[in-house]
Amino acid sequence: MTRIIKSSINKKSKYSYLFISSVIVVVYILLPVTRILPNFVKAGVVIISSCFGLLGLYNVYARTRTFYKIVLIILLVLLLNLIIYLGVYKHYSNIQFLSRYMVMFTFWLSIFWGYGYCQRNENHKLELKRIQNLIVLLLIITATTTIIGTFLFHEASRSLASGDIESNRIYQAYNIGGYGFIYCLVLTIPYLIFRIKTDRSILYILILVLFVICIISSSYMLAILLSLYAVISCLFFIQKEGKQKILILLLLLLIIIPILFILFSDNQFWDLLLSIVDDNPTLYERTLNLKYLFIYRQQVGDLNFRSYLYKISWQAFLQNPWLGNIGNKTVASLGYHSEILDLLGGTGLLGGGFAFLIILNIVKVYNRAISKKRIASYYTIMCTILLIIASLNTIISSLELSVIIGYMYLPISSIEK
Repeated sequence: MTRIIKSSINKKSKYSYLFISSVIVVVYILLPVTRILPNFVKAGVVIISSCFGLLGLYNVYARTRTFYKIVLIILLVLLLNLIIYLGVYKHYSNIQFLSRYMVMFTFWLSIFWGYGYCQRNENHKLELKRIQNLIVLLLIITATTTIIGTFLFHEASRSLASGDIESNRIYQAYNIGGYGFIYCLVLTIPYLIFRIKTDRSILYILILVLFVICIISSSYMLAILLSLYAVISCLFFIQKEGKQKILILLLLLLIIIPILFILFSDNQFWDLLLSIVDDNPTLYERTLNLKYLFIYRQQVGDLNFRSYLYKISWQAFLQNPWLGNIGNKTVASLGYHSEILDLLGGTGLLGGGFAFLIILNIVKVYNRAISKKRIASYYTIMCTILLIIASLNTIISSLELSVIIGYMYLPISSIEK
């Protein structure tokens, strides 16, 4: 039996196990219609991808200690998910917990398999390119169906974040992307701008326009603002190359920030913005909330509600900084609107430190593959956006984000000189 397994692992095929597992998880995550599959089918997809992925990692790192290191990281992630359950989702039923645990583990799969592609070889170059093309194709499909869905249903993308299971299944049957997909498009913007710069192809410009239209039509204010930040930051890096660009960026910020404060303190500026978004009730309300914040120094509407939810998680952390809710007889309330604050409030410094060590080890491997490449600046912009999202929203249930984190910036960096 051992000989059969070894021969199967070492047998050369057109596609590696790592590639097969990656395709499975990418298709499953980026097509919302897969969410309406029965739970046992979705669990089977995760198990199959995990089996192929582990075989693929073994093939890549079999002769090094790195394989055992990544296996250890996977085991630590499983343990971290358990710690998160004890502190954040303790009030869930067993069935709900298993479903949530599966989602949390699925989030990490793209990152684990992307970890394998950080080990560069000729075969990986071709496979990564194919995975990249597949991701872009699936994003185009889902972005298109999501835009169409906004005409068929009122704010369908936003409604997917409401938690209404029956309505969500209807929207997902139309392959409409929700909260996670919209922010996934935001994380893709630096990649597309980099491709526009390197390939000088009108195709990537059209794709970027499609994604921006999808983001704006979704009515997610933070996603729109982060998209604007991504475009401005990337255009700056296109114009400036070399070691001095960070210094120049800081100098520009010293000029831009005072200008923004002047604009944000001007009633006419906000009236202009309100007139632009007048046809969209959600964007109009969110813009009005920002006007009250900057003009009248008042938090109202959704902005006030979110601040309240952030304070709930922060107070839970202050009650028990070391363990959070772990070990408490009564589970303190959490806001469930900030991944970082919820992690600290639910698991304290124990869970937060645990997560930090895991992420730090993964980031080191990714940085070795991406550093000193032209895409590194764009990758940094993506990471900055991801950090903002994790601070102001939840991400562990947004599986689409993990695909961009795990694969999108590796194909270019792996083949780029």
